[in-house]
Amino acid sequence: MRAHRYLVPIAVVVMAGVQVLWPGSIRPVANRPAVSDVAALPPAVHAKMTRFLDAQAILLPEPFPRRADPQPGAPRLGYGYREVAFFKLPLFAYRDLGFVLYDSDGARQRLVPLDEGYLKLLEKEAGMPLARGYVFPVWWHLWGWLVIAALAASLVSWLREQDDKRMAAGII
Repeated sequence: MRAHRYLVPIAVVVMAGVQVLWPGSIRPVANRPAVSDVAALPPAVHAKMTRFLDAQAILLPEPFPRRADPQPGAPRLGYGYREVAFFKLPLFAYRDLGFVLYDSDGARQRLVPLDEGYLKLLEKEAGMPLARGYVFPVWWHLWGWLVIAALAASLVSWLREQDDKRMAAGII
């Protein structure tokens, strides 16, 4: 089986596609913060939560920046995490800030970390449980290992083919 003849080009095409399509600089290893969306807030609390963001927010660049809108989107509940990537291929993600209140204008995200007390106040203000049952989808941040596994499998295939050629030629 000559798997390396197929797996290497496929892995290279996937890596090149990620590099071209993913915005931002190409760094060998990156550990960047991001926010995963958890729940929408009811419109009745938007004005109050926007004022809270105006007063307390931390600014993060948007992972896929576009032109900034003059008015940021509605406040939402999110989950702050950090993603470890190798040449933009995500390998792992872990908790950073936990639950956050955030909004986005397309170019940046404004967020406020919420501890247990603030989260309970937000749920009380919204009149519904917002974070109950949420599980961070860490598996969305593991697909970079597939490219690494394809390259490793192609290396093993190539080494086996070389061994078979040596055995057929009588070289030990």
